[in-house]
Amino acid sequence: LARGTLRTIGATTWSEYKRHIEKDPALTRRFQVLQIAEPEEIPAMEMVRGLVDTLEKHHNVLILDEAVRAAVQLSHRYIPARQLPDKAISLLDTAAARVALTLHTQPASVQFLRQQLKAAEMERSLLQKQEKMGIQSDERRDALTARIFSLNNELTASESRWQRELELVHTLQELRLAESDADDKTTLQQAETALREWQGDAPVVFPEVSAAVVAAIVADWTGIPAG
Repeated sequence: LARGTLRTIGATTWSEYKRHIEKDPALTRRFQVLQIAEPEEIPAMEMVRGLVDTLEKHHNVLILDEAVRAAVQLSHRYIPARQLPDKAISLLDTAAARVALTLHTQPASVQFLRQQLKAAEMERSLLQKQEKMGIQSDERRDALTARIFSLNNELTASESRWQRELELVHTLQELRLAESDADDKTTLQQAETALREWQGDAPVVFPEVSAAVVAAIVADWTGIPAG
């Protein structure tokens, strides 16, 4: 470096530069500092758009452009501890992972009901075993039987609703991939309407990464409603 026979370009954060390089006079004499500021929202959106194809292929989901804009704008507003475009990319990646998860796993509400049902059945089984040894608990056992009946009904309804929503989402995705003409566009609009009406205000399966999904991630990270 001193003789100029080796030319090096390095990249680091300002805090790491202060911690490791600035304290060494030999290094600071041989390197010129070029500060690169955090990009504004518009350039950051262009950077994030360049990664959309990669994220879509990795998660096998559709990412809407509104999600890109929301990732940049909301991360800039609500996540001050990190920099653009890194925080927007991380946010969009998490949103894509969440959408992919809803397409391939049971929703948390169904899993919770299954856990509650299993716990109630285990407790009732234990009480029945105790009754064989002369330890009576009729009142608690009857209450558990009623709870198991109620949980079974609730679980069946939740699974049915989830399966129907999943079918509507898959239908919508297939229509989007199909060759489109006037009739297909009408069918696509009908499928989108049917899904919205079925989901209401509490969707559990997402057909794409939208601004709403990104806002939900921000709310989870920060505790601030961002939708």
